[in-house]
Amino acid sequence: LVGKAMAKKKTIEELQNQASLLLIEAQAGLKQLPSWEKEEIKLVWWQKQRQAETYLTHVSNLQTEQEQMLLASLTHSPTEEAHRALAERYQQLHQEYEQSNRTQDANQIEIKLKHHVNHISQAETFAQYIQGTGLLSLSFSVDNCLFLLERYETYFMRKIAKETPVALSGEINQTPIEMGSYRLRIQKDGYHDTLYPFYIERCQHWNNVNPNGKDCPIVMLPLGTLSENEIFVPAGWCWIGHNEYNLTSKKIWLDDFVVQKFPVTNRQYLLFLNDLYAQGKEPEALNAVPRERRGQEDKMGAMIYGRDDRGQFILVPDAEGDLWELDWPVMMVSQHNAQAYARWYAQKTQKNWRLPTEFEWEKAARGVDKRIYPWGESTDDSYTSNQNASEGRQMPACIDSFPIDISVYGVRGMAGNMRDWTSSNWFPEWGAESNEFVVIRGGSWSYDAESGKLFKRTPIHHAYRSDGVGFRLCYSL
Repeated sequence: LVGKAMAKKKTIEELQNQASLLLIEAQAGLKQLPSWEKEEIKLVWWQKQRQAETYLTHVSNLQTEQEQMLLASLTHSPTEEAHRALAERYQQLHQEYEQSNRTQDANQIEIKLKHHVNHISQAETFAQYIQGTGLLSLSFSVDNCLFLLERYETYFMRKIAKETPVALSGEINQTPIEMGSYRLRIQKDGYHDTLYPFYIERCQHWNNVNPNGKDCPIVMLPLGTLSENEIFVPAGWCWIGHNEYNLTSKKIWLDDFVVQKFPVTNRQYLLFLNDLYAQGKEPEALNAVPRERRGQEDKMGAMIYGRDDRGQFILVPDAEGDLWELDWPVMMVSQHNAQAYARWYAQKTQKNWRLPTEFEWEKAARGVDKRIYPWGESTDDSYTSNQNASEGRQMPACIDSFPIDISVYGVRGMAGNMRDWTSSNWFPEWGAESNEFVVIRGGSWSYDAESGKLFKRTPIHHAYRSDGVGFRLCYSL
């Protein structure tokens, strides 16, 4: 039985390789075609996809047969050979489940894996895999830094960073560290503290070597570089997307950038409009002011801000009679309006402010460890501004409300209150063709708490205005 089971291994590997090649060919072929191309043109690539799916189904069936034969062999004679083959099978499955975030399936398979490992005499490789210890290698832009290492531990619905006694000093080179999610607080006199999250996957090595093979020391910024509303996100790897949504999970590299801690408020946006007016740029100010959506294509919607006797823009009750608050995030502005504000603010501060890309936004919100919300894997209505956050009629919240809605870097309000414009064109999957729609990210005060899942992406037209969409800015170092 063991011999028959192991004889299937070669066929399984061949079918897996053929399926992989067919899928690569099909994806490359479809990528070259516009989405509106006719069925008969796409058919040749669809056929390759279908053949690959057939091969993978056959692989799954063979693996099930193989597993049943090995289990049956144990009822006759509990040989170490069968236990080892089953352990290899369950380890492979465990890896697949962990990589696709199927935590419950991974936990169940791990139980089976441990059972068979206990019946193997030389099981060091399996034991190392189960323990999962990885390695950490980091370098820094300045010497003699102080380190405070925190590990994220589950506290009810949230992950809390707790100091860990692991000693780190100098240049960190292939330091063994248990698998898990961590945050390193790097300190040096005369510099801002740098928060550097990292994620040790099972038996993996985390470093700051970029895709070109260059080691990138973690930057320390001199005191005074950042204002109170600026958060530094150091260069490095992070996980983007989610396998159960419309962008498959993928590990990517992003360079250093600075992002605003809070979204732009009505208070700040009024300063922008009134400065344009003072400069004699009233038409630009009128074009950028928050407005109702257009009733007709050739007419602008009604202005939501008011003006006083001097022509200054001020807050007045909107069409529903609600008076916006100065510290609400600004809303009912298009992507063009947000970009106009960024240009004005860049000129005022002499920094190259711009809208973040959607991946910069996701890293600033999500960190690097695949978490679903800024605080962890689950949510509660009390954590963020959403349609169930309080009694009565829901409204936007002031930006310093909901302190739990904070990322590992310290960025606020990413899972609720106001979604953010990004600079990224919409694409449905990695490498797909972009179009005139752009991506907004985040949760909203007018949707439920689950709308704040940080991998969610929404395509909207760049000229659209919404009471659930505002923006925050960032700049590259």
